[in-house]
Amino acid sequence: MRLAVLVVLVLGGALALAVAASPKEGARARLTTEVPLGAATGTSVRVAWTVTVPDGNGPRRPFNAIGMFVRLLSRTGADPTTGVATPTAHEDGRYDARVVVPAGGIGGIRAGLRGSTEIFFPVENDPFISPQGVRCDVQAVRSTLAAFVRAYNHGQLRRLDRLFSREHFGWYSSPAPGVRLRSEAMNRATLMRYFAQRYRSGDRLEVALHSYNGYPPGDDLGHFALKGRRRADGFLNGDWFEIDGKGKIDCSKRPVTIAVLSLG
Repeated sequence: MRLAVLVVLVLGGALALAVAASPKEGARARLTTEVPLGAATGTSVRVAWTVTVPDGNGPRRPFNAIGMFVRLLSRTGADPTTGVATPTAHEDGRYDARVVVPAGGIGGIRAGLRGSTEIFFPVENDPFISPQGVRCDVQAVRSTLAAFVRAYNHGQLRRLDRLFSREHFGWYSSPAPGVRLRSEAMNRATLMRYFAQRYRSGDRLEVALHSYNGYPPGDDLGHFALKGRRRADGFLNGDWFEIDGKGKIDCSKRPVTIAVLSLG
């Protein structure tokens, strides 16, 4: 009897979870106000959006939930800011919230639902999505830069090769150590050989995003600036020294890759 009750309780709990989770499956958000991407830090802006879910083979239907929020990411990696919609019924699937522009300005946008965990919905008309549907915001830059630094410091040439765009490669340039400038900087064919040499020379990087400088619509490139440290055997006694730089990520297709990188 106890076993039977336990089975019923487990099955009932699983069914309840499935029923609770199913309305969120396939949910998508759409902005209904233009997000002022150039708004100054500390400014309070209104963001409105809708959320819909699939309805069989027919048109999508509104998604009604309490705990819906919109989040603005910082261009400089500062803490994001969040605005929560009113905790009332939204039978038409329409939501709005006031949210403060984070330090450094707006570098990305997310829409989601708060519960025991946060669930994020794809934003169909995200202003940071390329025409090919690739997200090209501050988070895309940060993750791509982090992947580059890991591969660079471990001499992972295959990984480095995949991280650099083939179709839209512009250049990879560097002063000493490992001078790579002008026409050589634009030669992708020698890039992996260059990275192999830098690894053997003990060249190592610590790099972080300094600022995300925007995604101009139409060129599929996200612009950024960076700061960090660098060291190499036989250069400045092998001591770490500060660097800065700039670059562009290629958002024309997945995965996002590096189109331009200049280490100052």
